Order: sequence, then structure tokens, then C-alpha cells
Amino acid sequence: MVGAALIAAFACPAQPAILVERRPGDLRTRVVACSRDRPVVVRRARLRHGAGSRVVDVSGPGRRIGWGELEYAGRRVRAVVRLTRVQGGRAGRVRERVASAWRRKAPRLEVAVPARGDAIVWLVGRRVRSSDSLFEYSHLHDVPASGPLVLEDGVTARWWAPGGLVGIHDFQLRPRACGTRDRFHVVAESDQVVATAANYAAPGGGVVRVIRACAVAEPGESLEPLDRVVAQLRVRPGSGAALDVIAVRDDYAVLRRATGACAVEVFNAEFGVPAGEAQGLPCDRAPVRDTPLVIATGRPVWIIDGPGGSTLLAGAGTGAIVLDGAGPGGLTGLTADESVVRWLHDGEPRAADLG
Repeated sequence: MVGAALIAAFACPAQPAILVERRPGDLRTRVVACSRDRPVVVRRARLRHGAGSRVVDVSGPGRRIGWGELEYAGRRVRAVVRLTRVQGGRAGRVRERVASAWRRKAPRLEVAVPARGDAIVWLVGRRVRSSDSLFEYSHLHDVPASGPLVLEDGVTARWWAPGGLVGIHDFQLRPRACGTRDRFHVVAESDQVVATAANYAAPGGGVVRVIRACAVAEPGESLEPLDRVVAQLRVRPGSGAALDVIAVRDDYAVLRRATGACAVEVFNAEFGVPAGEAQGLPCDRAPVRDTPLVIATGRPVWIIDGPGGSTLLAGAGTGAIVLDGAGPGGLTGLTADESVVRWLHDGEPRAADLG
């Protein structure tokens, strides 16, 4: 009766919550969600004198509710993830997945459920796993990780990956509009691509800079835009490392990565894949935001202009090749059409086919 009175007095939660009731040798946990403006008990768990189970985490920004539960038997414990749907004032069928084998020490267990779709992600111990289509295993994730497990914008699960980088899974790759994620801000945009960036405070100091490229839907297309993470970099204090978007061209986002040497990286925003690169460049030969730059069949081509003269460079994987050279300001009018690059050398038209 005490538990019923506790639930009756509990305000209908905007997000699912865990109610905890403690007595000597007895721990009761309940998952409570809101349906039809009243609280609904989704799950009751009881741990009595070291046997039974307890709920440790819950997630569910919509009608779908997922939670993590630790089950105890003797001196052993295992993790279980459960999922249900709350509708019409009651909880539906509960589906479950055993998240860990029996062990002597309780693992860390967290869950994240998106606002849309049928997926769920959970962190158990030091691994992130995921499932979709009502708990049919998918290829989404089974990777080393550490917590916390965070749900961003209701559609993105985030955790810490090995090497101090950010682990990200987008349940929904199609936002309502490019550049609308709460944490990210627009750093470059065109009619076809919107590039955004966010910094995450990293464990142990510094930040992890994450870059997204969003392909804008064509007028009249029924599909919403595609928004993907294309690059990230751990930036430690005083390291001089940097990751920036220097241009968006056609369907491409062009990034400059500085980690001692510099690199130019080109990503196709429509397909979310690398298109071309130039690694291991001296930083004074790598383009910056105002550098004349075009993309030819995915390869970056740019002009470096300085007191020593002008140089036309094309990305070649592990470096760059020189296409032309002239005196200061001698190379101008850089354009590209498919694989053909055109420019002016002291006013004289020249071209090269990079196909």
C-alpha cells in the first residue's frame, strides 16, 4: 500500500522516471511513465536480501520506454535491457535482451531510446551495444566505450570511445532541417551543404571537436536532408591541433586538419564518405578558408600565393602534386568541371584533366 500511495502522489513525469522505495533488506524500484496525463507503472522490480532485481536506468522521450535492470542470484549479477510501449494508459508487451553474462560485480548499465524508430542503445561495463527492429540484432554497434551514455536531440546517442574521441550513433540521419541540432553551430554553408561543428569537453582536459556535413534536400524532394559526422579531433591544451571547415563546394565539405603537419580532407555530404585528401602537408602549403579552392572528381585543388610566388596544388592522398607555378599573384581564375581543372597563368588559359 505504501508503494501505491507513493505512485498516486507522484506527478505525471515529462520523462520516464525511477521510483525507489527502501526498507531494511528490501529495495523496490519502479519505472513510471506518463500516459493520458496520469502516471503508469511500466515495471516493478524488487531486490530482497540480495536476490531479485533493481532498475538502474531508464530512457524514453516518446511512447517507447527502455530501461536497464540488474538481476541478482546468490553472489552473481547480470544486466538485462527491456523495452516496451506505453499507450492508452497502459504498458504493452515487454521485450528483453540479456546485456551481460552472470558475474560477481555489478556492471555499469545505461540505456538510450530515441524519440523515433525502434532502436535502443545500451552501455554495459565498457562496451556500447545496440539493437533495432524490436530487438533483432543489427550491425549498429558493439564497440569498446565508457560512459556516460547521453541522448542528444532525442535522436543521437553519444558516449566516449577509445582514444578520448566521441562515440556517436545517429538513430535518425534525417533532421527536419540542416543546422538545427542544439549543440552544433553552422561554420560553412551553401545551397547544397551545411557544415556544423561542436566541441565536447574531454576527460583529462582539452576538447574533442566534431564536424558534421548535412546534404540539403533538393527542392521538391520528399526526403529530408542527410546529416552525418564526417570528422573529429582531440585537441589538448597547448598542442596547436585544430580541425576546421574551410569550404563547401557542390556536394563536398572541405576540412583542414592540423596535428603538427597539415591535411586537407574532402567529404561527400550526400553519401557521407571521404572523397579525397592530401595528407602530410607543410602547413604553409595547406589551404585556409580564403584560399582559392575547387573540387575535381573529389580531389581538392588550390592555389597558394605568397611573396615567393603562386603554386597550384592538387591533393594526391599522401601529399600534393604541383600543377603549375608562377610569380606572386600569377595564378588566378581557378575553376573545375568534373575532372578538368582550369586556371589562368599570367592571364593565359591553362587546363589539366585529373580523371
